[in-house]
Amino acid sequence: MIMSVSGVFFIVLMQGSVDLSYNIWGTLALLGAVVCAGLYNIYSKKSSAAFTPLEITYIMMWAGALLFNGIELVRHTLSGTLWSMLTPLTDPAVLSAVLYLGMLSSVVAFFLLNYMLSKVRASQTSAYLNLTTVVAILGGVLFRGESFAWFQGVGAVMIMSGVWGTSYFGREKSTTPLPVKLSGHR
Repeated sequence: MIMSVSGVFFIVLMQGSVDLSYNIWGTLALLGAVVCAGLYNIYSKKSSAAFTPLEITYIMMWAGALLFNGIELVRHTLSGTLWSMLTPLTDPAVLSAVLYLGMLSSVVAFFLLNYMLSKVRASQTSAYLNLTTVVAILGGVLFRGESFAWFQGVGAVMIMSGVWGTSYFGREKSTTPLPVKLSGHR
């Protein structure tokens, strides 16, 4: 697990995209995100005992849609712009981005996460989530024509080694006893 997380940090630090100056609000937001992700993994895992991954995802998506659309409805009503709430969806670029983010990045991604949480321990799932960095690097190189740096390769190998190690060494040992062969007895 440490190897996988270290690979992510290595890539980020080597890219120089981290401002090392201290920002209390950024630190609190990051801490909040990590706590929420941990709680999500735990509660989704517990929910998988009673519900299917599809049911969990269905409820999640409806709860999010109602909450965020409700917030926007109130905001637009208070500012007197209720009729313009859906105007951005008339732009094909915005509509395609909303559909992509809504379907692939939300519904499909969270269904797969909920499915994985129903099959493996939450700690193993957390390690697999670090593969997001590897996929992002590959996506940038393949689809955006970004360059591939040596430190991204090193970090990707660290991440994949950590995921493999978590999966391989985190397996539960078989509790089935081996047959005992008694010599001289039939």
